[in-house]
Amino acid sequence: MFESKKLRRTVLQIVVVIIIMIMTSTVSYAAGDAFTKGEQLIKDVYAWFLKASTAAAGVGVGTGAFMKKFSRGKQQMAELGGKVQKDSIISWAALNGLGLIITTITPYIS
Repeated sequence: MFESKKLRRTVLQIVVVIIIMIMTSTVSYAAGDAFTKGEQLIKDVYAWFLKASTAAAGVGVGTGAFMKKFSRGKQQMAELGGKVQKDSIISWAALNGLGLIITTITPYIS
């Protein structure tokens, strides 16, 4: 159908751009004010982050504790377990710190 590679590539690029435009365009019927929906979306995303970070931190701290407990005298393994615990707690604090950022930004959105 397409003899030249350049023509084939151009047609493919046009098709991809059209598909991306169709997939990223959204129509919202009776959704209300966009700012209200945006604020609700931010709150929902933060709630999800809070749940996910707490579960991940619990798994990380537990894994680190087991690594330290069952290191059988290997200093490197015990240090690695401590590092896993420390990194899990720092990541949990950073993700929960998003709440501060979100509460600061939310009044400017509405």
